[in-house]
Amino acid sequence: MSHQVPEDASLELLIDYCSGARAAAMAADLPEVAASLGTFRTELKASRDARDAAREYTLETSAVVRVRDTNWDAVVTGVSGAAFLAAGKKPDQDPYQLLFGTVKADEATGLGPEKAYAFGDTLLTRARAQNHAAVVPLLPGVVAANDALKAAGDARAAASLAELPHEVERRKRVAALERVIAVAEVAILTKHPGRADLVRAVLAWPRAPKRKKTTQE
Repeated sequence: MSHQVPEDASLELLIDYCSGARAAAMAADLPEVAASLGTFRTELKASRDARDAAREYTLETSAVVRVRDTNWDAVVTGVSGAAFLAAGKKPDQDPYQLLFGTVKADEATGLGPEKAYAFGDTLLTRARAQNHAAVVPLLPGVVAANDALKAAGDARAAASLAELPHEVERRKRVAALERVIAVAEVAILTKHPGRADLVRAVLAWPRAPKRKKTTQE
């Protein structure tokens, strides 16, 4: 008898299945089957909690990137404004031309963390070489904002990578649950030979409810 678990079943759905099947096994006086389902449910919950922790860390690091990126935008815009005023509000004159003649500040603030850091690094190199009195005092702020943005971006990238193994873990759990179900089916039929109806009652995968057709359909 087939009780194949859907390949795309979420950990939550696997947990729900084990909860229902475990209760059914207890009602059918099948303590060993109930125990195996309960044990597997505990393992599923551990997998779910680990996955959720990874997701939460990704959300947290993404939030930090937003703040660091906003601060970086403000600092670079401030340097642009100071350089523009020092150039007599003429974009083709230094110090503005050298620093923002190719990529304007409003364009730089639209970059992602990696490209923004590269831009900031280039900006620092040019500004230090230029050594203009109106810009030099602002450079420590650029260094701090640039380093903070890079660190936040690196943390977010690492968090995203850390999430990937949890999908592999979910697929492993799907396969493992099928083995648990197969063993449970044998146990039921050993205790109650020929009771395919009892196997279905305890182990059948719940069918998705049929969607009602609308009048338009």
